[in-house]
Amino acid sequence: MMPATLAPINLSEFAARVALHGDKAGSIFALIADAPGSAEELQDELNVFSEQPVRTLAAEKTAEATIHALIGATGTLTILSGLHVFTAVDWTEFDQLRNRLLQAGTTVMVMPLKTLGLLQDLAPNLSSWLGGRVWRWDESAAALSPPEIEARLMTLRASSGKSDDDVVALAKSGALPAEPEYAEWLVLLGQGGLI
Repeated sequence: MMPATLAPINLSEFAARVALHGDKAGSIFALIADAPGSAEELQDELNVFSEQPVRTLAAEKTAEATIHALIGATGTLTILSGLHVFTAVDWTEFDQLRNRLLQAGTTVMVMPLKTLGLLQDLAPNLSSWLGGRVWRWDESAAALSPPEIEARLMTLRASSGKSDDDVVALAKSGALPAEPEYAEWLVLLGQGGLI
């Protein structure tokens, strides 16, 4: 079975969605990305948006060992990569053991499109669990135009009662609130380095 058409998303938006989801045990997301280093780039982005500790984990030699490595990470956001090495047997085993993931924190599986196809074919229950939380990484997706950026900044200003200068000053002094909206605000201002 071929994967369904996937919604494109840029890395910042994906990270914000995952972070806003919070720490719900057993939550699983998937990001389809073929580029080497995708998991590391995602970790950098999640560190900006998430209040949870973020770690990366490469798939172990077996599905059971991989699930064991994920268990007990409640309160942690784990980026799981290297799933392209899973065999048909591994995917079937992963599917059978999926309920153990309820003991893990939030997990983001980063994989190429071909691997998603295997997951859908060989781990249908896990695929169903993922549901609509699968996106395709596309940095050009949902890029805001200058008028859209200004509209979003106006919304942030109105909801917080702060100005752009206030937010930049808070960031420079180390007093910026930990809410993801402030990180987004700095990124929209082109000041992401202050986060």
